[in-house]
Amino acid sequence: SSLRIMHDAQTLEPYRQVGDPELDIILDLCNDDELPGAGRFDDIVTLAASAYTKLEQRNTTSKEKDDDDVPPATKTSFPPSQKALAEFYKHYMHPPDWVDWDQIQRG
Repeated sequence: SSLRIMHDAQTLEPYRQVGDPELDIILDLCNDDELPGAGRFDDIVTLAASAYTKLEQRNTTSKEKDDDDVPPATKTSFPPSQKALAEFYKHYMHPPDWVDWDQIQRG
């Protein structure tokens, strides 16, 4: 028996509508918050990196000052979409400690 690399359309059809549930939830939150730049053809990773940076800056600012010194705009919580994007970025852009980079290089 030979290795079959190509599949016909009928075989692939059930997989055509399979999405990414985690990212679908994030995109729904972005839509709910009417977040610009979170459309179907936009770069979600760049948007997630930006949300992560903003959240980290806010957290750093909050830790450096007493709560009374933090401006009201900083005290407000991030919209759910921004929090979800930041967590997505943090989770997928920081590999776990157990990753063996030497093994990856060796293949």
